[in-house]
Amino acid sequence: MSYKEDELYLQQIFKPIGKLYFNIVKLIYQTIQFFIKKVWLFLALIVVGLVAGYFLDQKNGIEIIKQEVIIEPKVNSIRYIYNLIDEFPQRKSDEKYLESLGIKKEWLGNIKSVKIEPIVAIEDIFDYLHREYQDKNFQYSIQDFSPKAMNSEKFTYFYKYHIVRIFFNKKETYNEKISESILNSVSNNEHYVKELDLSIKQAREAIKNNQASLKYIDDYLTKIVQKSNDNNENDKLVIVSNENETNKVASLLEQKSKIMSAIKTDQIAINLNNKVFSVVGDSKVLTSKKPFYSRTIFFFPLLLCLLVCLIYFTIYLFGQIKIVTKKRIS
Repeated sequence: MSYKEDELYLQQIFKPIGKLYFNIVKLIYQTIQFFIKKVWLFLALIVVGLVAGYFLDQKNGIEIIKQEVIIEPKVNSIRYIYNLIDEFPQRKSDEKYLESLGIKKEWLGNIKSVKIEPIVAIEDIFDYLHREYQDKNFQYSIQDFSPKAMNSEKFTYFYKYHIVRIFFNKKETYNEKISESILNSVSNNEHYVKELDLSIKQAREAIKNNQASLKYIDDYLTKIVQKSNDNNENDKLVIVSNENETNKVASLLEQKSKIMSAIKTDQIAINLNNKVFSVVGDSKVLTSKKPFYSRTIFFFPLLLCLLVCLIYFTIYLFGQIKIVTKKRIS
């Protein structure tokens, strides 16, 4: 008795599964039959799509004309640079805005898009966190940062290098002038120029003070060595004989190392960080062919075929709804 009950129970379970499998097979068969019946229609659509796609490609162009400039923002100008480039599409109709950038109105028609994005490097995130939180015992590791998180807007301003991409509709002699104008408007920003001048002035004053401190330490150490030599009866070099003086010399040597490191940092600020941003690399205007899959000649026939399939599928659904409705009424 229990065996028969189990058999009936299994039949109840597998009956819907078998019905679903049959419906899937039936759907696949009907789909194949549909494409066999409509093969000439789809061949015609593909031919029409290829021809239309070819002419659209000729009209819109199959070349990608772009310029890529890698920059390193300074004096916290990164947010300003991003805002400037992000606002460009909305403000390009403003003549005063264009004039402030140094872009001529007749150049606008050839600018397809202007974009900026960071060059993702986890080392830059660690450097930033170390600078900001080294005195706060902030703990972090590489496991804390997933590739998705590093590409998010949250970390955009952590990165050292950023790439500006300008896409053009066609080749023109003034294309490179457009990128120069946009970047020059950043370099000439009065606020950042003043901030830069102030930081350079402070760096020069710091170098001057540190050099004076360095001279004092060197003179003091020289006197100790000379005193030691004068008191050395066996002509052996003994720097100090007093424990307090030994500790003092060690402390002075440590200070000297820190001062030399500070001078080096300030010299870098004066010689390398003396601009609102630095251009690390410039590809100039490059021309390349669009990938085949991104051309109209590829996706236009596909679009036509999908559109026709959607129309037939909609008709089929309406037919099935009518059949189900009639069955329920009857």
